[in-house]
Amino acid sequence: MTEQLQKLQKGRESRSILIIDDDEALAQSLSRVLKPFFQNCVIANDGQEGLALFLDYLQRNNPFTIVMTDLELPKKGGLSLIKEIRSLEANQPIIILSAHDGAELMSEAIALEVQAYLLKPLSMPKLFATLEKIFYKTNPELEKVHIDPITGYKVVLDFESYLDALTTDTTIVMKIKINHLVNIYNLIGEEFTNKYLHELCSSLQNLCADLDATFYKISKDELAFVLQDVEIDFAKTLANDMSLVAKYFHLFENGIIINSTISVSITQGKSDFTVSNAQSVMKMIYNAIEKNEIIPYIQPAFELRSNKIEFFNSYIRIKENETIFEPKNFLHVAQNAHQLSIITRAMIKNSFALKHAIQPQDALLVIYLCDEDIYDMSLLQYTLFWAERYDIDPATIGFEIAACALSFEYKFSLISELKERGFKIMIRQVGIEKFDLYSFIDIKPHYIKLHPTLFSIASQDTHTMENLKKMIEIMHIIGTKIVATKIQEKQELNLAKSLEIDIIQGYELAHPHKVREDESR
Repeated sequence: MTEQLQKLQKGRESRSILIIDDDEALAQSLSRVLKPFFQNCVIANDGQEGLALFLDYLQRNNPFTIVMTDLELPKKGGLSLIKEIRSLEANQPIIILSAHDGAELMSEAIALEVQAYLLKPLSMPKLFATLEKIFYKTNPELEKVHIDPITGYKVVLDFESYLDALTTDTTIVMKIKINHLVNIYNLIGEEFTNKYLHELCSSLQNLCADLDATFYKISKDELAFVLQDVEIDFAKTLANDMSLVAKYFHLFENGIIINSTISVSITQGKSDFTVSNAQSVMKMIYNAIEKNEIIPYIQPAFELRSNKIEFFNSYIRIKENETIFEPKNFLHVAQNAHQLSIITRAMIKNSFALKHAIQPQDALLVIYLCDEDIYDMSLLQYTLFWAERYDIDPATIGFEIAACALSFEYKFSLISELKERGFKIMIRQVGIEKFDLYSFIDIKPHYIKLHPTLFSIASQDTHTMENLKKMIEIMHIIGTKIVATKIQEKQELNLAKSLEIDIIQGYELAHPHKVREDESR
């Protein structure tokens, strides 16, 4: 029963119940029993008061989840009350609570299509079973849950409808696509593939061992983890851990090696950011890649003293039906689904295609790399291929990475290989979160971008200002140029000059814009 009670508590914040009984002590006792499952328990002691309360809540567009009523009531009898409620709201869930089990009363109740006829004294197991049936009544077929023999996860006939019945504002759903699994089934056969799937699912489930989580198999290559009482940031970290487990997990048997990767989409509650919306955004991304409508927009950065353009950042836009979408419309979905790498490749190819149209020709073109790209060595060959195809000099291309992604392992990563081939390296968002200065000295990046809020913090905190000055001094010693972004006020510009900042960039100076083949400056 404990598991049943925990299930009934989920979603309580959106539920209310109207209890109508002339036995005030019983009504109060029922209210205390039901409080864990309903946010609002309202009591009426006669039929007339009950009807007035029902109508008031209905008119305020806040109908009761359940009406529980006795049949013998003052001022208006229970059956008459139910008939009037049915005339106002035909589908209102109603439970009758009565001390009488006469066949005539029961037949009338059945005719009124009440959800349950419970006898006094009340049986708690029957009450809880009735609540469970009402809460998850959307479709009787949805209650047909069985266990998948391969994964051990639950399977329902209509997962989306089933999920809608379970979801509250705090529910997090992680939908997991096992990439290429269908091809593996076709090539390797079911015996080995099922064994791989079983062990992979066990490994993924172990990551959630201490969580309130339920696991589902949606289709042959899709899973879902439904989590309660966790933060969205925790879910993102969990998704990253899952991706790493899948990436390095493999099955080796009889000379056959099976492994795959996963894509994870994360949704929370019943907000506008639904699974279907996430899927439509991913479809937009894939369509844009297929139709070559990943469009680089460039934003210049200026050498502080000469005002000469030092480099351009290449920022992604997606074109769909003549509409241009900015990153805020799709990047969070791509990140949650771990699909940023496919965008990186499209941006490399399309940015290289435009490089010769960008003026001045000697300005660097800088392309953003996500954290997942840094150790993807296949991206090096991809980059070199398109550089050769478009006759790109590596010295005119830069790659920008996040400071938080740095580690001493960089020598074995894509970054060191790119630098060795002549490409420039830029590290962004430096100076706020803790970072390892020795990593910077070891890498010797060509540029670092200071965190946009660093100036305002340093101007108010002497310790931060001194650390900033020392960092800039050391970076200059090793030949790294310092970039300040989002410079908006003259005071910030003067501070940048006093700190010997090399380059400035921001919307106040120039907005990102589309490259034109005939562009000239």
